[in-house]
Amino acid sequence: MKTLDHVNDPIHLMDIAIRDVREFKRRAKTNNKLVFNVHVWHDITKTGVCHACVAGAVMSGELEVPDDQEARLTHFPSATRARLEFLDNIRMGRFIGNPLFPDREWLNPLMLVMEDSPADLMQSLNAGNVAAWEKLRDKVVETADELDLEYVRLEE
Repeated sequence: MKTLDHVNDPIHLMDIAIRDVREFKRRAKTNNKLVFNVHVWHDITKTGVCHACVAGAVMSGELEVPDDQEARLTHFPSATRARLEFLDNIRMGRFIGNPLFPDREWLNPLMLVMEDSPADLMQSLNAGNVAAWEKLRDKVVETADELDLEYVRLEE
């Protein structure tokens, strides 16, 4: 089973989510068995349609869960589960009580960015809007640079 244990900062995790949501939505345009749906993780309907949210798109992409297989958080090791929950919390604007990254220095920039984000950005994040996720990621990068935090960017 693939994991996200190697992802040690929120920027890298957001890059993976952006890439995987973009790819899932691209595939869904030509495959009526794929639906982007923020209300489920990686669920399969009785008719075989795969519904996936932001974290579900990461399950489908980075974690290579087949489109015909249901996946829940409990299917993954705790470190991967925590990263998937982190993505779910981002889309809902929740950071308090989610100390994912080892040195909590990342919590402050994330909270600063979120406090400054307008409600429409939050709605777009919740809906899996790739441009909104990129905008948030870029704001977090800017704040991380100001605070001299180290992070990894996904090569495109």
